[in-house]
Amino acid sequence: MKSVRRKTDAHKITGVAVFVALEVALCFVTNYVQFGAVNINLALFPIVIGACFYGPLVGLSLGVINGIITIFAPATFAVLGVLPAPYVFLVIVVCILKTALAGFLAGVFHKLIAKKSSLVAAFVAAITVPVVNTFVFILFALLFPNVLVGDIGGQNLFVFLITAFIGVNFLIEIVSNIVIDPAICKAIKLIPRKTAKQTDRGEPKQAGEEQPPEQNANSEKNAEE
Repeated sequence: MKSVRRKTDAHKITGVAVFVALEVALCFVTNYVQFGAVNINLALFPIVIGACFYGPLVGLSLGVINGIITIFAPATFAVLGVLPAPYVFLVIVVCILKTALAGFLAGVFHKLIAKKSSLVAAFVAAITVPVVNTFVFILFALLFPNVLVGDIGGQNLFVFLITAFIGVNFLIEIVSNIVIDPAICKAIKLIPRKTAKQTDRGEPKQAGEEQPPEQNANSEKNAEE
C-alpha cells in the first residue's frame, strides 16, 4: 500500500514539475508575443490543465508563477518604472492575483463538475481562466484608471479596455483555451487506459516480476497438492 502511495506521489510531483516548466517557458514566450496594445497570455494552457489534473492548489500555484514572471515582463517592468510606489504595489498584486485566482477557481469548478462529466468540467475550466484573468485586470483598471493613463496613449479608457482586452486578445485566449485544453486533458487521460489494455492482452512478464496475490496463493496450493 505504501509503495502504491509513493508511486502516486512520485507521478504527481513529476507531473506538476512538467507543468511548472511548461508554464515558465510559455510565460517567457508570451512576454514577446503581442497583438495590439497588450500581450496575449499563451501561458494560460498549463494553468488550466494543471488545475484539471491536480486540483485548485496546483492551479493557484501555476497562476502565481505566471504572475511573478509577468511582473518582470518588458512591458510591465517599463510601466512599473514610472509609477508612484503605491501604484507599483497595486500592479504587482494584480499581476499575481488575476492568474492565481483564475487557476484556483478553475480547479474548484473542475473538481465539482468532473463528478458528472469530465469533458464538461474541462471546458468550464478552460473558460474560467481567461475570463477571470481578464475580468480582474479590467476591474483593477476601472478602479485605478491613473495607472494606465500613460500606457494607453491618450485613448478613452473604456474604449481601450474594449478594444485591447475584450476584443481580439481576449477572444484569442478564450477560443484557443476552449479548443486546446479539453483535447489535451482527454488525450492525457487516455494514456493510462491504453497502457492497461496492453497489459491485459497478456504481454509476457519480465523475470523477477511479482505475481498478483491470488496467483501466488494458487501456486502455493498446487505445490502442496
